[in-house]
Amino acid sequence: MYEIFCMVSGDLTQDEASRTIDEIKQKVTAAGGSVDDAIALGKQRLAYPIRHTRFGYYYALYVTMGAAETTALRRELERHASLLRTFVRRFDVAVNKKARAEDLVFKRAPMAEAVTAAARPERHVPAAAPFEEQKSIPTEPLVQKEPAMAGAVSAEEIDKKLDELLESDLLPSENA
Repeated sequence: MYEIFCMVSGDLTQDEASRTIDEIKQKVTAAGGSVDDAIALGKQRLAYPIRHTRFGYYYALYVTMGAAETTALRRELERHASLLRTFVRRFDVAVNKKARAEDLVFKRAPMAEAVTAAARPERHVPAAAPFEEQKSIPTEPLVQKEPAMAGAVSAEEIDKKLDELLESDLLPSENA
């Protein structure tokens, strides 16, 4: 058994969208399969426009057919003009008793009414500290200080050493 999710273009009317699904059902039977159930999931706004369309009609079809027929059906569905997207997956009834599309998709309104403020767990959100009480993050200066030398050398000592080097012969002697 396979589950086929279809997203029909929202530019169509409800009747045209249901006719498109009837065409898909005919393609399934022509491919050698049988449609066990077809569920209309309603018209919803898309997360992003597809072919300049902002809305789509969602349908879930539960189909019994072979794997080879499924691949051929996928190709045909990709070429269908009024289908924005399709998704075909293997559906095991024994494993997915409760995971049908009608149970999971677009059931927001009844759930929102059922949940009350008393049923929600309280969340502890710490209050923000006033600006004066916030700790400042220590920052390092942009210019790094050079590490202190083990023995501090004065400018006079540097001058003496420089004079000694200039007075001495910088080239090595031949007899050394």
